[in-house]
Amino acid sequence: MADGAGLEAWPVTLEPADEGWIYRQFSRHAGGWSQADDRGEALRQAEDLLEEMILGAMAHNEDVPLPSVAAGRPVCICRR
Repeated sequence: MADGAGLEAWPVTLEPADEGWIYRQFSRHAGGWSQADDRGEALRQAEDLLEEMILGAMAHNEDVPLPSVAAGRPVCICRR
């Protein structure tokens, strides 16, 4: 979809962990977190994680919530 239709921007929380890694979560998906070596890798992994969480919910006929408001947080772009 060249016009961007069907794309959603999901805000992600990035925080340094004690190990010096970064983890992130999606506020409307329980259990959505992972670790990475740096911010760029964290965002790439967050996009993969988000896609898997949405596909998993759809595969189990569960509702997929709408993204929350970014409020200055970085976002991952996902096609629904």
